[in-house]
Order: sequence, then C-alpha cells, then structure tokens
Amino acid sequence: MMRIVLRSLLTLVLLHLLASFVWATEIDLLKLGLGAKLPNSVYISPKTYTAIDLQGPFGEIAPPSGETGWVVTQWNFPGVASQALSTIVNCQGNCTDGQWELSSPDGRQTLRASSDSAVTGTVYHLIQDTYGASFSDCAYSEVSLNLEPIASWIYLDHPSGFIPFSERPTLGDADEYHVAFQVNIAESTHRDGVTCQSPYNLHSVIIGFFLHNFVTDPFGDNTKDHTISYQLVVRDSRLWDNDGSWYQNNGENGGPWGVNDNIEVYEGLKQQTPGSTYVVYDIDFKARLEKLLGEVPDPPSDPEFADPNNWHMTGLYLSSAVHGEGKGDLRFKKPRLYAVE
Repeated sequence: MMRIVLRSLLTLVLLHLLASFVWATEIDLLKLGLGAKLPNSVYISPKTYTAIDLQGPFGEIAPPSGETGWVVTQWNFPGVASQALSTIVNCQGNCTDGQWELSSPDGRQTLRASSDSAVTGTVYHLIQDTYGASFSDCAYSEVSLNLEPIASWIYLDHPSGFIPFSERPTLGDADEYHVAFQVNIAESTHRDGVTCQSPYNLHSVIIGFFLHNFVTDPFGDNTKDHTISYQLVVRDSRLWDNDGSWYQNNGENGGPWGVNDNIEVYEGLKQQTPGSTYVVYDIDFKARLEKLLGEVPDPPSDPEFADPNNWHMTGLYLSSAVHGEGKGDLRFKKPRLYAVE
C-alpha cells in the first residue's frame, strides 16, 4: 500500500513539473535563420547614399531563392580620400568559386567575399585605409562599410533580409533578444598628428540596430522620427569609453536618437584585440535596451513612447568605419538576430 501511495505522489509531482515547464521558442528575425549562412551576393549603395538607389546584386553564387536580401551600404563619403567601391567584380581568377572582390579605384576601400563552406556560408572581408587623408577630410571624414540585411520598409523594390513585421516580436514581447555573430579583426589602428589631430582619427567595429515605435509614430506616417539607433562598439582603436553615450538628437520632434555602448557593458565581454582569431558572440541585449529607453534625452511626453512593447526591430548592420586617418581589416560571418519567448 505504501508503495502505491509513494508512486502516486511521485506521479503527481512529475505531472506538476511538466505542466509548469514551458519550452522556450527562438524566433529568427533574419531570413538566414538558425544556420546564419550569409549569401554570396550582395547589393551595394552608391557613394552618395540614398535609401532607394541600390546597385547589383554582385557576386558569383546566387542564393537558392534567387534573392540575396543583403546589402553593403557605403556611409558618408565626403572627401577625395574616400572613393566609392567599383561596380566591376574582380572574380579572383575563377568566376564560379564564390571568391570575389569589389574595391575603390584608389584601393582604400575593399569588399571581399569568400565562400567558406556549406556550413559557414560566405565570409565578408572589409578592408579600409585612409592614411594620407587630406586636411579637409579630418573633421568630417567618416567612411563606413556596413553589411546589413535589406529592410523592406526602406528599400521598397528590393528583397528583404528580414521576416515580415507581423512575425517579429517587439522588444517587450520577448523574454530575451539576442544578436549573434563571428568577427575576426586582423587590424584596427589609427595615427595622430600626421594630417589629422586627435581625436579625429579612429577605426571602429560596430554592431548596430534600428528600432522604431510604430505606436507613437505609425507605419506610413513616420514623421516624428521615433527611431533609436543602438550601436554596440566591439572595437574602438582609441579605446574610448562609450557606455550610454547618446550621439544624435536633431529632429524637430525630438528624434531620431542614437546611443553607443562599449561591448564591456555586457558582463564577461571586452573589446576585441586585433590579430586574434574569430571571436564568437551571442549577446542578450533586451534588458540593456529597455533601460536605455528610460534614459532617452528629451523624450516625447506620450507615455507609450518608453513602453518596450511598442518598439520593433527594423534594422541591423555589421560595420567597419574609419575617421580621419585609420585602418581596418576584419571579417564577418554567421550573423543572427533572434528573440526568445
């Protein structure tokens, strides 16, 4: 009799545990999905960046779907020291092996792609060198190459790299929000005092996000600029402290806003040292972003503005950027953006 009672009690305990256990679900916001294999072809933006005019796609191996869904944007090319990428593909001798290159005529900006393996997908290699910039380029000389999934609400006539908005959890909907990627930084340097003085000279590696509040600034309107750009600094060649540094607040309606964080703000992480091998990151940024929403400078008075349930993820970019005289040489692969519910 005692055995029966004990067995019954054990069964009830197990049933209770099973009933209370909820399986976590991961939702990939990128069409790459769990495999996170970058396609071998991308669009590029022209030197004078616009949100509509893309060129390409460029590459050697077409995705199975026929749509790449990814773009390399060239951001802020103001001076003679920063020519745009050519639209002529250098196929490196073999035009079917997935190894190809686009470079600027002066060789200062280079985008290389290599088809690593069926498991890894394509590796994108970003190389920049603005040593020898002219004095006029010092103060306003950001030269950025941003690898990013195409955002369909901006690039209306191009294939999206994201799943539909209706399938994306808001920041508040998810229990966790993660960005995962692999990066190998071979070089990240700058020099002071030759042409440009400190602090204008810099190379940085950044993972950036765009979020938009579609409750206070509805889709189809978007006149209030209720957008936040969150930049996570993986490498700053000056080793500056950027934690919680707001850098943008120019619109007549308050926004858009931008904020930088060093990667050290996440426990156990630190800026990557050039010359290392690939470093694998998987960062849950939900709590940090929710905290920053409460620190937006000069926010709108609408109480819906700071509610995480109203903020959708609208963009992602993996960036190499130089200012003044800087050099960068890095590789990105296997990016993933996902929510856990």
